[in-house]
Amino acid sequence: MDDPELAKRLAARDPEALAALHTQYVPFMLRYATRLLESPEAAEDAVYELLAKWALAEPPTIEGPVRAYLLRSVYHAVVDAVRLEKEQTGHHPRSPSGVAGPDRRIRGALVQQHEDETDEEFDAMCAQAYASLSSGDREVLEMATRNMTTKDKAKEMNKTDNAFNKHLHDARGRLVKAVEKARAQRAQAT
Repeated sequence: MDDPELAKRLAARDPEALAALHTQYVPFMLRYATRLLESPEAAEDAVYELLAKWALAEPPTIEGPVRAYLLRSVYHAVVDAVRLEKEQTGHHPRSPSGVAGPDRRIRGALVQQHEDETDEEFDAMCAQAYASLSSGDREVLEMATRNMTTKDKAKEMNKTDNAFNKHLHDARGRLVKAVEKARAQRAQAT
């Protein structure tokens, strides 16, 4: 089904249009939501809640390119999910992910515990990986957990927004590599 036809049929609440939307665009929507939330499970929740809303209550009125409309819709669904999580739990849902430390904040989308690893082993690897990072990397990872805007985080670290985001991206990459290295050392030792 082409995009103009899909948009028209979605507005008319055509069940086949929802099925076509699911087939054509849901993987794209899930990838985008996962990038925003850094959690496949949270991304699925946000996207499928949006689809349920469209199916049961408010069909979308798509004006313009369908992909652009879906990106905006997913973005707003993610913002709503984050806001709801923050209201319910008192903290930002992304704050524990993406950083490491002995308190197990490395868990989540960034690094997954393998089934053959005990909690103690995994915690030790995470702590070893975190300790191997530079103080600048540890600082930017810790800053990422704060409940502040990126602009405020960057300002506090005397960086531009782009420099902060690049440093954070690079630090996360180095952290993942450090955990993989610790995991490889553990495997060689056994």
